[in-house]
Amino acid sequence: MTDIAWFAPTGGVMMVSILSHKLCVAVLIAAFALPLAFVVWRAIAGTGSWWRKILRGLGHLVVILLAQALLITGVFLYINREYGFFTSWSDLLGEVQPEAPTHDLVPIRRTKVKDIPISKSNPHPNGQVSAITVPGADAQYARVPVWLPPQYFEKSERRTRFPVLFYIGGVNDTGQRDNKSIDFIGPATELIKGRKVNPFVIVFLPGKIRDGVDSECVDVGPYRHETWIMKIVIPRLESHYRVGHERGSRFIGGWSPGGYCAANLSTKYPRAFNAGFSLGGYYHPMFENPRIANMARPLMANSSVVRRVQERKIERSVRFLSVLNPNDLQSWGPGRVPVVSNGQVGPDGGQFYHVAKGMKQFTFILLTGGGHRVSVYTPYIEQSLQWLGQFGL
Repeated sequence: MTDIAWFAPTGGVMMVSILSHKLCVAVLIAAFALPLAFVVWRAIAGTGSWWRKILRGLGHLVVILLAQALLITGVFLYINREYGFFTSWSDLLGEVQPEAPTHDLVPIRRTKVKDIPISKSNPHPNGQVSAITVPGADAQYARVPVWLPPQYFEKSERRTRFPVLFYIGGVNDTGQRDNKSIDFIGPATELIKGRKVNPFVIVFLPGKIRDGVDSECVDVGPYRHETWIMKIVIPRLESHYRVGHERGSRFIGGWSPGGYCAANLSTKYPRAFNAGFSLGGYYHPMFENPRIANMARPLMANSSVVRRVQERKIERSVRFLSVLNPNDLQSWGPGRVPVVSNGQVGPDGGQFYHVAKGMKQFTFILLTGGGHRVSVYTPYIEQSLQWLGQFGL
């Protein structure tokens, strides 16, 4: 049976939802009605004494500021309603701060890890961020950061090959930014120190490789993102660093679109990756550029994890953890059936959960608060890494 856990942060309740359609419409109407009412008032009031002129001037200023504030608020409410960044007022006001779980949310089999003490002569006691340049991508994406744990630099481990986590961040994460939208190095360091996982290497892969186009880690048109990862990045990494060359040493994970990348590649290439995870991801490619989306339509069936599950084309060796949030509109979507707009399928995390929850290959952690923001998912990084640890990370 699939392992499923629910985790709910606590929070306050307000009468009108921040996602309310009526609230959004009311604020936008007020933004335009207020200046109109002021114009009418001025026409009725006409001229008068000096103090009335000053009063009208101040009223003019106040109305302009209020109208601008209402317009900005209305636009924010509309955008937030569409994308679900904040799902409640307490969420917006920071009254609910996501906290890391204090217990295992899903069963994790504890395994013996390799204890490698850090010597005083170690040149990088906190590890080091290195990088390799990988051909086949634009310059801003070709630089691939690689974090090496402190144990990598111990003289006693000069012949040791370390397990490696390939991490794909958000769509705007690139090598130049070191993919810092989510901090993985901090949690990894603490888990290694606590001997909860083996020392491992992290490779930060970009969400794009050419022309600033969101290519979703698939091969579409001239954007050979999938081939770049599987045929160029992995061999080059394994020739430059002391990492394992076999399936048992390779793991993959991602956030948001990177979560889709991880789900797609781990289920499509089960002999390449030992296990993987997704934080707030979806399960078929969702391209930002309509032109690319049209080019990719013939490839959709082969790139959909949901379709793969429905057709039972998931090998028994697949092991994948999904951290999902039914309140996250950009990941979960409307529920069991995603919305189709202009021929492109919307977020399908809810659909994936319902079709895959009965399969042994998949494990789920379901959140019950927050929207599609890094801060909502960050507390579950350690749990995700520990979950990979039972398979050799």
